[in-house]
Amino acid sequence: MRGIIWLASYPRSGNTWLRTVLTNLLSTSAGPIDVNQLEMESLALRSLFDGAVGWETSESTDEEIGRWRLPVQEIFAGEAPPVFKKTHDVFRHPLTQAPLFSPSATRCAIYIVRNPLDVAVSFKARFGTDSVEAVRFINDPNAALEAHGDDLPLPELLSDWSTHVRSWIDEPGLRVCAIRYEDMKIRPEETFATAFRFAGLTLDVSRLRKALEFSAFEVVQQQERRHGFSERMSARRFFREGRVGSGKELLSEIEVAQIVGKHADVMRRFGYLPTDFAR
Repeated sequence: MRGIIWLASYPRSGNTWLRTVLTNLLSTSAGPIDVNQLEMESLALRSLFDGAVGWETSESTDEEIGRWRLPVQEIFAGEAPPVFKKTHDVFRHPLTQAPLFSPSATRCAIYIVRNPLDVAVSFKARFGTDSVEAVRFINDPNAALEAHGDDLPLPELLSDWSTHVRSWIDEPGLRVCAIRYEDMKIRPEETFATAFRFAGLTLDVSRLRKALEFSAFEVVQQQERRHGFSERMSARRFFREGRVGSGKELLSEIEVAQIVGKHADVMRRFGYLPTDFAR
């Protein structure tokens, strides 16, 4: 079936892990695939973008490149299926509400949700900021990851955490399978199998188990120690802990209250707050 299967998430929510498992699942290698050889790259990568449009976009403006966002998706949608692509973008532009993803180029999406308290802690460590800035960022309706270096020609438009989640899982007409990062950790075989079957893959359970083994946190951490990780944006390690519940332990009461005050409805929807929690 034609079309892109989007692997979508807010940053620091498990997208790289999902790609690692999927890459190992689709591989015929007898050992783990190096984390620097992951497939399902983002279409925001300049090399992919330039290859699709047929020229170097390094001198183009953001507006000029932005006009090619949906046509580029149409080009990749025509590849032999399955076509998986990663994205951290919100589904619709935070200001104009124009879709950033082509309906005709999209087959479906797997969307990963992670507790925003834990996202804030992971975001803090990943980008070398402090807790105050991390909380401010995931609460910011205009949040974006800026284009950097020669790799990403376009900023990744995020908005705030709740808006990002809703933009994907509540988009009319979009087939989407929402999975929680916490379930990826607690019930990995069941959770990954659900997502991959939704995407139309025929699963061999033994191969899935092997892919999970090859994608274990200790395995990718060791690979990063030995070879680095090409997607790392700072000197800090990309693969740190991936622990569930770190937000409640490491954020201050004020910071927790700021996140909950902004995102209580969606947090409750995914079981991150008791149903009787009062703001």
